[in-house]
Amino acid sequence: MKYETIIVLGGNGLIGKFLSSLLLKSGHHLVIIDKEPCEGDSLRAACGNLYSNLEIIVSDVLSDDINDIYSSGDAIIFALPESSCLDVLSSKAHLMKEEVKIINTCSIQSSFFKLAKTFLPNNPMVGINFMFSPTLPYQGRAVAIVKEEESEAYTMMKTLIEYNDMVVFEFDPHGHDEKVSLVQALPHILTLSLISVLGEKHDLSIKEMMQLSPPPMQMMLCLSARLTQNSPDVYWDIQKYNPYSEKIRNDVINSITNLNHIIKEDYFKDFSVLLKNHEEVLGESLNELKVKCNRYFNSN
Repeated sequence: MKYETIIVLGGNGLIGKFLSSLLLKSGHHLVIIDKEPCEGDSLRAACGNLYSNLEIIVSDVLSDDINDIYSSGDAIIFALPESSCLDVLSSKAHLMKEEVKIINTCSIQSSFFKLAKTFLPNNPMVGINFMFSPTLPYQGRAVAIVKEEESEAYTMMKTLIEYNDMVVFEFDPHGHDEKVSLVQALPHILTLSLISVLGEKHDLSIKEMMQLSPPPMQMMLCLSARLTQNSPDVYWDIQKYNPYSEKIRNDVINSITNLNHIIKEDYFKDFSVLLKNHEEVLGESLNELKVKCNRYFNSN
């Protein structure tokens, strides 16, 4: 394996720190740029004496004081919120070498690729989206790799991900955003809606609700709590910048409106058809999902 010098923008964040640890363990030299120093120190401690190839620069990624850093290195990783990634591209791309690998970890890929191709049309480029929180065990979990064409950046990240026993799913930028709107934007919408409803005045406390609730509601409450673990930037990017998220939100609104109409008009037959349609949508995965659901519920 070729060991490279990799600049990680936002390397002290949740995703940045996770990816940095994988790269360090593969022997690469990292230069982390982040305005928050504490997590970088903990990353150094976590890697121990075996991984001394770590340099931490405490700075805003847009500061002119670090312009020389953008002209160095073999790869630059954008482990930043969506808007910050686009700001860096707009203001710092002219400093980057043509051969440097451009790697982003954005939840939304199409806007990054569009702007990056404008400023860096010849650079090898890839996007990666970890479809799980790095606080969880990562072996066997899904990672989306996004590319418009194969490149050294793509090969480097695909090799790293597969070496660490994660499962690769490949997309083009718009294909990624469309699929992710279903598996990320949709559950976030439903969970945020649940919290909004529970935020209204009720005589039942959350503690009492947990004791009273059947397993499905308990699971939904747990998901609501988990949503608080990440920065709001994560969920904002998915809802704000994914070009397909608005359609998903409208689909949810239309679905609830239709359900209200069916109930109000006393259309039991239509209600039965609605539930029957669920079976058709789940298709060949229906029985597998039933088994998995029972396993989750019986584990408590």
